[in-house]
Amino acid sequence: MRKAFTLIELLMVIALIAIVSTLAVTKFGGLRDNSARKVSLANQVQISKAVESYLAFGHRGIDRLDSLIDDEVALGPGTGFFDPQGTTMARLGAGFYLGPDQDVTLPLSEEIAEKNSGLDLNLVDVLVPYSLSEEESRILNNWNFRYTMRHTTYANSSPRTAYNEKGDDGVYLPDDQNLGLDPNRSAAIPRAYTNGLIVAAISPFTPGGREIYRDFGQNLMDTKLSAAEYIADSGNVKAEVKATGGALLAFGLGERASIIGSQDAGIDTVPYAAFLNKKFYSRYILLFRIDSSLRSGIVTFAGVIDPCANTPRQAGIGIK
Repeated sequence: MRKAFTLIELLMVIALIAIVSTLAVTKFGGLRDNSARKVSLANQVQISKAVESYLAFGHRGIDRLDSLIDDEVALGPGTGFFDPQGTTMARLGAGFYLGPDQDVTLPLSEEIAEKNSGLDLNLVDVLVPYSLSEEESRILNNWNFRYTMRHTTYANSSPRTAYNEKGDDGVYLPDDQNLGLDPNRSAAIPRAYTNGLIVAAISPFTPGGREIYRDFGQNLMDTKLSAAEYIADSGNVKAEVKATGGALLAFGLGERASIIGSQDAGIDTVPYAAFLNKKFYSRYILLFRIDSSLRSGIVTFAGVIDPCANTPRQAGIGIK
């Protein structure tokens, strides 16, 4: 007569099955994440080609780029790009867009709540608020960079919010479905580039920021080994950034950008980084170099970084 399995044998079999299942799931998850990163890198390359093609058609500037800056940022000490005390913004409170304030007490739909999760913290680490000078504002406008989209933490008080908004069936939407809280619809206010307008820029005082400058052709003071040394020598860093072509300004590639859906050049829709699909800023960031040292001034397209602040080179290194 055949003997049944003992309890210990059953437990061993169950444990082995659990181990094999865990390994399989981990391996599959890793492959899926790696595949998403490859797609993201391909997106960066295609976006760069699309922007260069768009500019080559004589458009020169890309209109209505997301500013990444919260509407509550005010001028004052500590907000200057080259101020050692202002090399990065606090991750909490006014500064970079992190979603609606706590004052927004309405229940949010799952879709809108995900979109309002804000900037990826890896991106926040390399950004710094940059106050445009009168000369830089003139240069941006002359090169057809006409409007920026300023985010607002008080999304429900934005002029674009419509609490009497109707759905496709003509019926007024309930509060939890109100598109006034959707950052793609109402958490940004078009504003022309003007003197004193604060936009986001890449900080050369952070290790990640230095890598971005280097990858886009500016090796800033290679003798400095740490961010602290950069900050201590901020005057020379400022001069070197200016001498090598100017600061890198950062803008989100939003749905209203003129490059989106353009008939003669550009891309059809905004591409998203799949491995950050629960972030509103899972979309890519365009970098432009503004050079005010020339008499007429110039704005040039520098390149694309992903939502984690990786350049194409850095993104490629992360692929296994």
